[in-house]
Amino acid sequence: MKRAVGILIPLMVVFLFSSCTAVPRHIRIPLEDEGEVFVYVQPLPQEAGRLTFTLADVVAVRDDEQEFPLTLRLTALRAPEITRQRLFCEGVLPQGSYVGFSLRVAKASLKGEEGEADLLLPEKPVRVEFGFRVEGRKASVLFARFNYERSITDEFSFSPSFTLSSPTKPVIAVTGYASNYNAYALTVFDKNAMQAVGAVATARRPKGVALDQRQRRVYTAMPEGDIVAVIDATTLETLKDIRLNLGDAPQDLALTPDGRALLVVNAGSNTVSVVDTALQIETARIAVGIGPNAVLMDRAGRRAYVFNTLSNTLSIIDIAHRSLAASLSTDPAPLWGQFNAKGDRLYIIFGQSPYMTVLDPFSLTVLSRAYVGLGMVALKVDTATDLIYAGRMNDTGVDIYDPFLLVPVDHIAAGESPAYMTIDGEENNLWIVGGATGKLIIVNLASKKVVSQIDVGEETFRLAMMGER
Repeated sequence: MKRAVGILIPLMVVFLFSSCTAVPRHIRIPLEDEGEVFVYVQPLPQEAGRLTFTLADVVAVRDDEQEFPLTLRLTALRAPEITRQRLFCEGVLPQGSYVGFSLRVAKASLKGEEGEADLLLPEKPVRVEFGFRVEGRKASVLFARFNYERSITDEFSFSPSFTLSSPTKPVIAVTGYASNYNAYALTVFDKNAMQAVGAVATARRPKGVALDQRQRRVYTAMPEGDIVAVIDATTLETLKDIRLNLGDAPQDLALTPDGRALLVVNAGSNTVSVVDTALQIETARIAVGIGPNAVLMDRAGRRAYVFNTLSNTLSIIDIAHRSLAASLSTDPAPLWGQFNAKGDRLYIIFGQSPYMTVLDPFSLTVLSRAYVGLGMVALKVDTATDLIYAGRMNDTGVDIYDPFLLVPVDHIAAGESPAYMTIDGEENNLWIVGGATGKLIIVNLASKKVVSQIDVGEETFRLAMMGER
């Protein structure tokens, strides 16, 4: 019995990394004549510290007074727990003009010297007036600010007051993009303000994301539709859907440093497509191993490394010749890898092996193997220090490894199980995707403390941002 459990756990690791899957609270279908709306509540004011209130439901009100229910992501509101922006509610709405929202309060209480006292609630739903328009196949973000003074009357009556607004577009140099598989959308965030500021509705559920910082384009892979979407990073408009072969199921993406070629890992056909980004068409197709899961580009843009989870191999692609340069056998179920600063070491983690492999990417020889235990799913090397950040399934922290001894030397209490990590080189922050919970966790690398979080969406798969290190 113990042996069967031991086999099951590694297989679960592979499944988690390849899909970042949790049991979703709601399943959506691709948008047709509908649009998506995400409402974020801003931090509650300090004077609301004694107040706690719970909402029963929220509906969007169209200009013909027809109401459409939204999914509440935050039912209880209490100031000490809402010190950052939080995803309040979201939903798919028919296109058209809307006049605002209607809220129904379930309970409200105010803490006084003698303890909690229930407040009188409004008999009817409370209207929040704000005109906005929903466009078909598009997504939008709204900000909600709670007005404490207008919500409390005589210390015993409560009627919630919110002011709604559309966020100001951030400077493109500070934006990032997170793919939310179950929400059919990319969340756009301001990495300096550490807030969501926009959204892009996608034709199918998105996975891999690549960002062309020069051309200001975002690419995202959608396995269900065999599509790679090309998105204008400034306007958030979808410029084109690059259609691949039926059954390709594109999973992950990597862009050459010059932005001329996009590599697409096709998990369904065991191939890698090379897309000419100027022509926006596939110009080459390379057969790789079985179950390609992810692709990593070297910093020179000469080679790409494809991790074939089901065939236990690493495929090395010659970018210039658009061909397979080599295939290397590995430990079971290679998941992901990272280069050191010099680019002469490639660290690889596995779904069914407790070892981390250190590979010479030029000679393709194994330099060393270090025991790290089963369950490692996320890896990031800080090229400023060569420290290795590693995250494990069902572990709410990140271990920091010495690059030479390959032993843990420190630990970050992230509070979420990491699914993917990257580093903002400009702010020296580690960004962690909590795939199952739909959060981005931001950790300052100097203090090793969590400085903020951003709610993005269920089953977040990847993120990309300006100024990545």
